[in-house]
Amino acid sequence: MKPLKVSHTRCQCAECGEYFNSVAAFDKHRIHKVDKKPVYPYCLSVEGMGLSGMIKNNSGYWCGSANTFNRGAA
Repeated sequence: MKPLKVSHTRCQCAECGEYFNSVAAFDKHRIHKVDKKPVYPYCLSVEGMGLSGMIKNNSGYWCGSANTFNRGAA
């Protein structure tokens, strides 16, 4: 697999190191509230991202949902 790159829409999380196909997917993996109460932001685990409906595309980037799975695949 090619090394993953960061671009104007694709990003890498400085906390967990995972790569995301969009800023929206990145935002989805960051948790800021639990039971509607603010908490120190943290990352979902790989298992947690899968349980939340996120999927990793063939290029290795996490997507927010199966609907965006092939968007931007290169």
